[in-house]
Order: sequence, then C-alpha cells, then structure tokens
Amino acid sequence: MIVAERKPFEEIRESIKGYNKVLVLGCGTCVSVCMAGGEKEVELLAAELRMADQIDGKETEIGEATIQRQCDREYIEPVQARAGEYDAVLSLGCGAGVQLVAEMVESIPVIP
Repeated sequence: MIVAERKPFEEIRESIKGYNKVLVLGCGTCVSVCMAGGEKEVELLAAELRMADQIDGKETEIGEATIQRQCDREYIEPVQARAGEYDAVLSLGCGAGVQLVAEMVESIPVIP
C-alpha cells in the first residue's frame, strides 16, 4: 500500500523556482486516496501557486492535469506531448510514478 503526504508549500515553491511554465501532474489512484495528489489536490495546489505568484508579482504559467496512474506507461503517453509544452513537470504521484514520468518525458525536469 502506498501512503503519501504533500510536501510543505514553501518547499514546493522553492523546487519550481526558476521555471516559467510548470505542469502540475496528479495521479488518480494511490495518492488520490491519500488526498495528496489527486485531481482535487492538483487544482488546489495550482491555485495556491498562482495566488502566491500574484502576491509576489511573478508570472509563472501553471498548467494542470491528472491521469489515472503515473506508474503505468499507457496512462502517461496521452500527456507526453502536453508535458513537452512546459519547462518542468511537478508530479504529485508516488515515487514509482515520478520515476516513470521522468523516464517518459526525459527532456523535461520532473519534480516530485
């Protein structure tokens, strides 16, 4: 069983600092059940990041997507092209999901 917990917001912000376009990528299975990385959490984190940027006068473009499973190639393939439009992917998946996404979008940094 996978148990997940979201990192502190400031740590997440620091990890994407320097990127102009970031795709927040959620996973609809294990981390969704843990309420750490499903569709709702993607929406909330993306909104939080946008608000923090607005307050700081920054203009980072934040995209959102949630796939069924980040640990399964067939679910990642449909978002590969979209991920290529961003400077980095912020994965809310488990360790296995982050690793497979990083393998499949190898030219783009994938941040756990």
